Amino acid sequence: MTRLQHGCVASPCEPESVLWNQQAERARLRRTMRQRRRAITGRLRRVLARRWAAQANPLLRRRGRIALYMASPEEMDVGVFLARARQRKRHVYLPVVRRGGHALVFRRLGREWVLNRYGIREPGYGEPRCEARFLSVVVVPLLAFDAQGHRLGMGGGYYDRTMAHRRWRHAWRRPVLIGAAYACQEVAHLQTMAWDVPLDAVITEQGWQAGHGGMGHWLAVAAAGENHAT
Repeated sequence: MTRLQHGCVASPCEPESVLWNQQAERARLRRTMRQRRRAITGRLRRVLARRWAAQANPLLRRRGRIALYMASPEEMDVGVFLARARQRKRHVYLPVVRRGGHALVFRRLGREWVLNRYGIREPGYGEPRCEARFLSVVVVPLLAFDAQGHRLGMGGGYYDRTMAHRRWRHAWRRPVLIGAAYACQEVAHLQTMAWDVPLDAVITEQGWQAGHGGMGHWLAVAAAGENHAT
């Protein structure tokens, strides 16, 4: 058997040529979707970020630890929502690449910052840390998504490795995985790989979309509006 990216081993039931073709197709889609994201800049990006934050408000009604991310210039900027969460005294965590670089751990957002290998700010080493399975909600960036909650990321595999317990521990559904995206990042169908971990829902500037987990309760809460908070 041949070892492919993400540290996974090719299935003996599927020809290696098929797997490599799938990866090549995903690489082409990544290039297309990055171009689509790059077209959203300046004032439009700021407007859509504010709309996304308004759509994400129902997340603040859920108690517990919430993880967000520091957006790159191409990603949906969740900074407005992050600030709102801190104003409401929520425990906000950010992802940090583990030593060795294979998965993520999450540190609480505080006053101390460091720059990681990609030049992205992370909470400092002295801030409290939390393993993924003890978070309530994790909001993740993405390049593309479909109606089934499948997610295409940048290809590093960090979130898939970190959330791998979600694929085999059906009794432990934490954390809830929420994709953050522009509506234009939706595609009709995404090819999935064995290591992919699907999203429970996706939030865009236009609203909520149920993913792999159904998320009927969350969609009902989102539709109810701020005057019907639970």
